[in-house]
Order: sequence, then C-alpha cells, then structure tokens
Amino acid sequence: MTEGGYVDPKTGEIHVPAEGEAPNTDLVPVGGALEPIPEKYARLQAMMKEAGDRAAMSPEDIQRSILEKILGAATIDEVFAVQEARHARDLLGVPLEVTEFRFNESDFTEGSKYYVVLDCYDVETGDKMAVTCGGATVVAQLYQLQHLGAFPIKVKFTQPLRPTKQGFFPLSLEPA
Repeated sequence: MTEGGYVDPKTGEIHVPAEGEAPNTDLVPVGGALEPIPEKYARLQAMMKEAGDRAAMSPEDIQRSILEKILGAATIDEVFAVQEARHARDLLGVPLEVTEFRFNESDFTEGSKYYVVLDCYDVETGDKMAVTCGGATVVAQLYQLQHLGAFPIKVKFTQPLRPTKQGFFPLSLEPA
C-alpha cells in the first residue's frame, strides 16, 4: 500500500493527496496511521480461531437448529426450504445483502482452517439464505467491512476471468 495515502472504502481505490492537499475524511488512511498489515493479519487469524472455536456446533446443536427452523416456519414453503448453506461460487454475480457473518472451523486439510458463513438476502428475490466461503480475500474483505461498520451491505461475489498460475479462480466481493 501507499504510505500516506487513503483508501475509498466504497470503491477500494487508493488516493495519494498532492502536497498541501487536505485529507478527505471520507477515506480511510493507509500506512502510518494504521497498524502494520502483519499485525492486522495476525489479529484476523486469532479472531477467526476464537470465533471458530466459539461457533463449533455439536451434532445435537445442528439438529436442534434445523428443527427450530422447521417448527418456526410460517409458510408451507418455509417448512420444505432447503436447510443447507449455499457456496459463494454458486452465486457469482448475484446481488446479496449481507446482514452478518461468522467464522466456522473447516473440515478441509488444505487451505484456510476457517471459513465464513454469511447471513444474507437475495436482493432481487428477497430470499434469505446462508452462504459459505473460505476464500482469503473474501474473509479479509468481510473482516474489514465489519471493522468499518458497513453491515448490512449489498455485495456480489466475483472471480477473475483467468486463473492464477496455480489454476485457481479466487473469489472476491464487489459492491452490488
């Protein structure tokens, strides 16, 4: 990042003020005033571990949660609604309003030890859903958006047109 610059939290663009230019108070300072990125990353990792440890649900808790949703249904459609979360990759480009998220511990041996579960609504249909994503960029974006007090927020999942050298199409969030 650029020392002494600012990031527009809505667009992600970096602005470096000209000499003598007053700083824009709508932008977030980069470098200097912020804690160093390695410390922030370590804090993110610690927060994910703590949140994942707290969020770990026993099979009984999971069953109880499913039964509560079914027994709390107000319509026939809600009784039969799919109980599983959807993966972010299945919702590329779909505008979503994210109301909150939480970290869960991953069962995978490769990649991040934690993933996020987003509570959100499809902006176009109003359907409520849980969406999962373990991508590092998305996790970091959500963490920083929470830090900035941005929730609820309308976003969409995106991926690059070309894969990384390792053949991956990493997900990220964009404003919707």
